[in-house]
Parts: sequence; C-alpha cells; structure tokens
Amino acid sequence: EGSPQAAIGSAAVGMLAEDGSKFGVALIFTALPESIVILGALPLFLN
Repeated sequence: EGSPQAAIGSAAVGMLAEDGSKFGVALIFTALPESIVILGALPLFLN
C-alpha cells in the first residue's frame, strides 16, 4: 500500500525540478490515486 503514490510523487518532484511551470499537472497526478480510493469507497456509505 502506498507504493503507487510514492512512485507518482517522486516522478512529480522530478518533473517539477526540470520545469516548475507544470505544478498543476504534478498536483493532479499526485492526488489522483487517493481520489480513486475515495470514490471506490463511496458506495459503502451510500447503502
């Protein structure tokens, strides 16, 4: 658990080190795995 987020986070930091103007893209890619988990767990609370 957490290894995809670690890989995406390190890739995002590397991308920002090369081009700081891509902060928004890095933020979206970093938040995407967590939002997928939240949306996957949402039906548990809707019943």
